Amino acid sequence: TQHLPGSIVCCTHGIEIPQVSSTLGVILSRPAWLWGCEMGANEHGVVGGNEAVSTLLSSELDTDVAAGGLLGMDLLRLALERGHTAREA
Repeated sequence: TQHLPGSIVCCTHGIEIPQVSSTLGVILSRPAWLWGCEMGANEHGVVGGNEAVSTLLSSELDTDVAAGGLLGMDLLRLALERGHTAREA
């Protein structure tokens, strides 16, 4: 899919990032509440899945630090839409 210069991607929690000029076709498995995906594949045969990994210290879990970042599932979708190979993803 081709995208106009200056296009923005609105990820989960309203996080906006610049869109690339071209994205790949993907098949995704995802919950309705988020933009990213649990698992998927793209048109070049690159596949990926999400695994929960905590990146916060236990002292940060109930603070503002825990809110507002890209989810691993958002990163997975971005990788599948943009990566022609596993190395690029």
